[in-house]
Amino acid sequence: MCSVYDDVELLDWLRWAAGDGPSFLRTILEASFMADLKNYNLLRPVLLELKKEWPKPERLYARTLRLSRRLFF
Repeated sequence: MCSVYDDVELLDWLRWAAGDGPSFLRTILEASFMADLKNYNLLRPVLLELKKEWPKPERLYARTLRLSRRLFF
């Protein structure tokens, strides 16, 4: 059992989807961030399926990485 902030498999995707995902997905993610441990673990299988349906765009990650390198290096 883990909390949303300890979920290494989903946390990066959850943060992306909470900011840039469709409104339906953002609503479910809002519930997962507010859920206690028991309820988050009930939502987790659903979140894993949603991650398959709405994967985080790789090019978005690459663009963000390039921008951050320009800012910090």
